[in-house]
Amino acid sequence: MKRFCIISLILLLLTLTSCQTNEQTAAETYLTNHSEQEIVDYFSEASLFYCNFNDTIEIPEKNLYTFAMFHEKDNWFNEAEQTFHIPISDIYEILNNYLDDYNLPVEWFEKIFEYNYDTVNQLITVSAIGMGTGCTTYDFVSAESTDDNNIKVTLLQYCDDPEIQEYKSKICITAHIVDGQPKFTSYQTILDE
Repeated sequence: MKRFCIISLILLLLTLTSCQTNEQTAAETYLTNHSEQEIVDYFSEASLFYCNFNDTIEIPEKNLYTFAMFHEKDNWFNEAEQTFHIPISDIYEILNNYLDDYNLPVEWFEKIFEYNYDTVNQLITVSAIGMGTGCTTYDFVSAESTDDNNIKVTLLQYCDDPEIQEYKSKICITAHIVDGQPKFTSYQTILDE
């Protein structure tokens, strides 16, 4: 009986050990569960901040606002008034989907939108938010985990408009995986020579 218990214990330990070695880190799980195109689609969004950054706190307030406007929600547009009514909470919700830390205080909205800012409802009213991204397209170069919870993605950014002389650059984006979702931590453009 004692021998049976020892053998059972050894088999249990071997089973637990083998299960542990097959577990993937958060970074590996994200990379395994997303296609190259899904990675391109998500990580190319970092270019909508229109600046390089090594820390998300470096992103200027105006750039944070512009990024959020690219993620316009259907309920912002008031058909009768032909204006957009944008809750500040929606802007923060959008940013929180992509970033862990940033600096965009409510006071910035009060200052920039002055007469178009409803302080009671924390709502901006603007007549237009449309903007284009130009002829920029992206191709996948690589994606790798840098540690258990962080990944680095490299994309090729180029202009495929035949009327514009082609330009290209590499973009390196890092992200921290939080609950299966990447949160951008840096963005750097490296021009090809």
